[in-house]
Amino acid sequence: MTAASTGDASVIVDQTLSHLLGETQQITVEGVEDDATAQEREAMLREWASGEHLWMRMQHAERNAVLLGDTVYLLAWSRAKGRPVLKTIDPGFYFPVLPDGAIDADEYPDRVHLAWEIPDDPAMGREGTLRRITYELGPISEDGSATRTYPWASRLSALTCYLTDAEWDLDQVDKTGDIDALSLRRARFRTNADGDVLNRLDLHVDFIPIVHVPNTIGAEHFGQSSLLSAAQLLDDLAAADTDSQRASATTGSPIIGLSGARLPVDRSTGQPLPVRVEPGMVWPLGDSG
Repeated sequence: MTAASTGDASVIVDQTLSHLLGETQQITVEGVEDDATAQEREAMLREWASGEHLWMRMQHAERNAVLLGDTVYLLAWSRAKGRPVLKTIDPGFYFPVLPDGAIDADEYPDRVHLAWEIPDDPAMGREGTLRRITYELGPISEDGSATRTYPWASRLSALTCYLTDAEWDLDQVDKTGDIDALSLRRARFRTNADGDVLNRLDLHVDFIPIVHVPNTIGAEHFGQSSLLSAAQLLDDLAAADTDSQRASATTGSPIIGLSGARLPVDRSTGQPLPVRVEPGMVWPLGDSG
């Protein structure tokens, strides 16, 4: 018997996931019953969701939240598809720069990093690197006078989101330092399909296209795994099952002492062969055996 038979963590994750997502998910737009424009918008969104496999991505993302405590979505524009695409990001790659002294999780940061290590590849002659993608809100112009009217807003905005995508050699990175404090002087900036250098590229949106969903509600920015409260119980079950397994092994294979039995021997060495203990075995015994 193992802990998987009585306290498998995946069962807890699956049950929590089913309660969160329910049986079906639907995209609805307010006022769709009487407004033709809302009906067109709803049909467009449902078509987009089908093309993006939204429900599958939601399953993946929510499983991360239940298991790891958080999930992260990334919205990006695909020139090849001609529409926004949705990606699920490992929450371990998510590094928000939280405001100093923030006491409310609703205060979403103005600067967010997605960072991960790329291992070296001796076959390709490539050294290990650290890649960091940064989304940062800032003024459109240095003096803050420039403004835009975005399609989703009714008033002017002086903000835009800047994208920076850079790499550093691992041997030049202080691994004890802060992801936000990496020196750009040692960075190599990547380029997009249009050949633009991704160093504070203006995305022409006034929001950070990253959605962070914590698994728990509270003042903390990050959530907690649903397994946290059951972790001690699972550990206790695993310990008890391991003890039972060891006891069963001793009971099923008891220690046997023989006297006067004619045990088989190895003809080449003359040494007794190992004796098997199993149901149905018959041993010839001598007098007082």
